[in-house]
Amino acid sequence: MNKPNLFEIGTKELAQDAFLTWLISYADNQYIEHKELNTLAKDFIKMMVGNNNLNIEKVYCWRQWEKIDISVTVNDKYFIIIEDKTGTNQHGNQLSNYKVKAQDHCNENNLELVCVFLKTRDDSTYTINSVEKEGYKYISRNDLLSLFEKHSHIKNDILLDYIERLKNIEAKTNSYKTDLLSIKDSYDACCGFYKELEKRISKRLKDKSMENALCNWEQVNNPGGMFLGFWFYPANYHKSNMYFQIENYFEKRNNIRVLIKTESKDRNEINKMLETAYKIGKKYNIDIEKVSRLKIHTWTPIAYIKNDIFSGTYEECLNNIEHILDMFDDFSV
Repeated sequence: MNKPNLFEIGTKELAQDAFLTWLISYADNQYIEHKELNTLAKDFIKMMVGNNNLNIEKVYCWRQWEKIDISVTVNDKYFIIIEDKTGTNQHGNQLSNYKVKAQDHCNENNLELVCVFLKTRDDSTYTINSVEKEGYKYISRNDLLSLFEKHSHIKNDILLDYIERLKNIEAKTNSYKTDLLSIKDSYDACCGFYKELEKRISKRLKDKSMENALCNWEQVNNPGGMFLGFWFYPANYHKSNMYFQIENYFEKRNNIRVLIKTESKDRNEINKMLETAYKIGKKYNIDIEKVSRLKIHTWTPIAYIKNDIFSGTYEECLNNIEHILDMFDDFSV
C-alpha cells in the first residue's frame, strides 16, 4: 500500500536524532513487554559497544548534551555518544572536542566511553579512516540495514518508514549503474559513482605502488555554492603538485566539470604547465582549455577538460577517466 513516509518528509538530522533516541530508549527493561523493539534496541547497543554478550538492563538516552547529537548510558557502566549525520561531514575539531567533554564526564562518573559516528549517506575511505582515527566507531547505512534485516519480522510503522528511507537512499546511490545522468541531479547517485571511482583509482594507485597519492571526495561548501568534489592523482611537474578535480554543482546548475589545479603561484611556470598539458592532451584525444580568468589561490584552477566524459554508460565514463589518468601519468616524468 502506498503511503507517506515520515522520513521522506523529515529528512534532516533532527528527525533521525529523534528516531534513534526513540529506538535506543526501548532497550531499557521497563519496555521489555515490547519484546521485538526491546531486542532490536539491545542489539543496536551491542553493535555500538562491540560486545554481543552484553547483558543490557538499564538504558537512558537523551539528546543535545553538550551539543552532542545523542548520549546514552547503559547499565551505569557505558556512556555512548553518537554523532549523527545524514549528509554533511564533521567540521573542524568537532569530534575531538566532543570526545574530550565525554571523557571528562566518564572520569567523573566512573563510566566507560564509547564514541559512535553514524552516517546514512556514503563517505570516502579517507573520511571513514579520519573518523576512526579520532577514536569513533563508524556505523554506515549498510550496517543499519544489516541490523534491521535480522529483525525483519517487526511491523512497527515508524521503524518500517525508517528502513524504507534507508533502502530508498541505497537505491538512489546505485542508480548511476543504469542511468549515468542521474549523477548530475542526485546527490546520492553522485556519491555512489564517486565511491566506485575511488575503488577504481585506488586499485590503480596500488598497482603503481602509489598508495599514498591523493584520492578523496566529499561535499564542499564555498561562496560559489555547494558541490560534491572528487580529487585524485597528484603528480609532480617541476616540483609543483597538480591534481584533477571533479566538481558537481548538481543542485544549483546541473553542471559537472573536471578541472586541473596546481599549488604553483608562479604564472610563468603555470603557462609552461599548460603548454605541456595541451601537448599531452592531444596524445590522448583529450581537449584541454585554459580557464577564462586565472586567479591564484592555495590550489589554483588552471584548465578544464572539454570532453563530455560523463556520457554513455558508467563503465564508459570510468574508462574515459582512466584515459585522463593515463595522460596525467605523463606529467610525472
